[in-house]
Amino acid sequence: MKKIIRLLILFSFCFIHVVYGQIINVEDNRIFDEIEITELHHHGFRRIISKNEMQTATVKADTSAVSFYPYDLTAAADSTFGTAVQILGSADTPIVAGMTKFDFNKVFVTAANSNSVYKIRILYGATASAALVAGHYTDVWFFGDDTNPNKSSPTAFDIECERHYSGTLVWAQIACAAGAKTASLLFSLHEYQK
Repeated sequence: MKKIIRLLILFSFCFIHVVYGQIINVEDNRIFDEIEITELHHHGFRRIISKNEMQTATVKADTSAVSFYPYDLTAAADSTFGTAVQILGSADTPIVAGMTKFDFNKVFVTAANSNSVYKIRILYGATASAALVAGHYTDVWFFGDDTNPNKSSPTAFDIECERHYSGTLVWAQIACAAGAKTASLLFSLHEYQK
């Protein structure tokens, strides 16, 4: 299958070269690597993670997803981001032996106590503040529904972020337009060999 995809891509490049006269280096495998990573992201195995009931300094997540304890996050009273909670420790990845990188895939809202706009920030680094300063974070929005979390919009939604090396610490925090409100979240991730 991989060879067929590479041949289709090579054919596409040749067509572009002929039609538009662009110079394309078909020996450069970077484009093939990116396509393979994208393919794995959309069609790879997803691992759901929840809060580990017995957290340690290096283990924060239940990567077997047996417990389904959500991460409970609280926004600050002034509608800014609340305290960051560590959601992945250095020993939580790789989940599958031989994997060297991961990226987050989805957030699942299990509870929200406000009918307001929430912003979730996921930070990657030794500390949440260091990740924030370095710009190593991604933000996503959702609308809470305190009566029925399944109607929070969206209930499960994609996270777009870079791949990170296994063992990278990950943090999450929320802000809410209504102030010091809470949300309970689960996450999922993909792992990669390279």
